[in-house]
Amino acid sequence: MNCMYDVVIIGGGPCGLSTGLALQEKGLSYVIIEKEAIGNSIVNCPLHMTFYSTSDRLEIGNIPFLSQDVRPSRNELLKYYRLVSERQDINIRCYQKVNSITKNTASFTIHSEDRVGNAIPYEARIIVLATGIFDTPRKLEVAGESLSKVSHYNKEGHNYFG
Repeated sequence: MNCMYDVVIIGGGPCGLSTGLALQEKGLSYVIIEKEAIGNSIVNCPLHMTFYSTSDRLEIGNIPFLSQDVRPSRNELLKYYRLVSERQDINIRCYQKVNSITKNTASFTIHSEDRVGNAIPYEARIIVLATGIFDTPRKLEVAGESLSKVSHYNKEGHNYFG
């Protein structure tokens, strides 16, 4: 039998984590389902990226984010989200992909699976979609873009020298 949550949040990036913290503060039951790692859209940013936003604008759950410079690096931000997730005991299930959602009379069933293909259903009264935008590259629909040597993310420029 599935565990019934007040809310299931799909997406474990900054918005999903913030939503989980707010629900936790209100005493509501929730689970966050993330298809990859915590903050996966940030994981896919260039390795040495510095964000345009300042640390205080990237804070979640009223938990201070202090960075070395005014504008934090990718690694600082990922470390901050991991630390907040761990210290606040955020209920997140990483590496689970949501395949479908079924509407029931008074709830939803979220059908997900883990990375080895095990089906994992969740029940919730409310669903929050916090899937973000940066994790979904816009493809050009040109020949060869699906080859294994093609990347849709710029991790770092060194590999493209020469």
